[in-house]
Amino acid sequence: MLKERRVEVNSLSSSCFFDKWFSKPLCLMFNKKRINKGNKKANKKGQVTIFIILGILLLLAIILMILLKQEIITFKIEEITLSEKGKVEDFLLDCIKNVGEEALFLAGQQGGFIEVPERYSQDVGRHIKISPFLSVPLWAKDSTIDKPTLEEIKIQVDEYVEDNVRICLLDSGAFQETYDLIENSGIISDVSFENSRTIFNLKWNVLIKDKAGEVIAEVINHVADSNVQFKKMYELASIILDREMSTTKLEYLTKDLIALEHELLPVNGVELSCKQKQWRVDEAERTLKDMLRINLRELKVQGTLFTEFPEIYPYYQNHYVWDIGETSNDLSVVFRFDDSFPF
Repeated sequence: MLKERRVEVNSLSSSCFFDKWFSKPLCLMFNKKRINKGNKKANKKGQVTIFIILGILLLLAIILMILLKQEIITFKIEEITLSEKGKVEDFLLDCIKNVGEEALFLAGQQGGFIEVPERYSQDVGRHIKISPFLSVPLWAKDSTIDKPTLEEIKIQVDEYVEDNVRICLLDSGAFQETYDLIENSGIISDVSFENSRTIFNLKWNVLIKDKAGEVIAEVINHVADSNVQFKKMYELASIILDREMSTTKLEYLTKDLIALEHELLPVNGVELSCKQKQWRVDEAERTLKDMLRINLRELKVQGTLFTEFPEIYPYYQNHYVWDIGETSNDLSVVFRFDDSFPF
């Protein structure tokens, strides 16, 4: 066990430790004057150093706060400008997409035309009126094919977009409480029909001003994408028309239905009876129309999306799956015959 005994002589101080295991004490000597004098000098130097460091840190903190304040102010102004420009731009892109898809929908309903040309509309044998406002031009009559090209369709879609996108943005009242949207140029539409989508390119300079009249942002070039595969649908419809003109598939199916000899649609046969046999033309016509309406909608195009016929319907498997030599496995085809169609 260690025991300490402290002995001081003048400026010297010693500490000795005794232990029963050691024969001599272990003593440590300290010079008190030197220590105190050295501490005073060290304290003075340390205080000066601390003040210098604090001054440097304070100066750096002030500079950093000034720079940070300027950066925050600049960032906020740009952020507001980009944010408001983005809101208007997003709304305009929605307008372009909606108006563009309206044009594609109209063109799809009317054989590729938004405005049906007079060569169709003035000839009752070259179009089908499906409503007071819509008519479908016939792409083929007898052996003559007359269908619009993609370039002709593009021209009408561009015109429709240019005529209607302005109404969507400026006449809708959007942003009118906060901003003034100033039309600074005309509208130039350039639709692009791609294989998997349709792209609406629009050049239109619109200024965004606050209510004080200051220009906040300017939007000029706009691109909106649509998932409508108009080009693929047009190409598939063209192939089906070509195959029909060369194979007369629909005529074949019509003759095949007549050959089924429905009781109201007799074709041939012999019956010995004393009764007079009569068939009404209107009943025979209505029966054939019903048969076409029910059966033609079952016609499928091989290589497109459709549900396979069950094995219990071999007739449909053999006659109602049409191989046209092309595949479009992301499109489906529907054939429709309506009782109102000319007969």
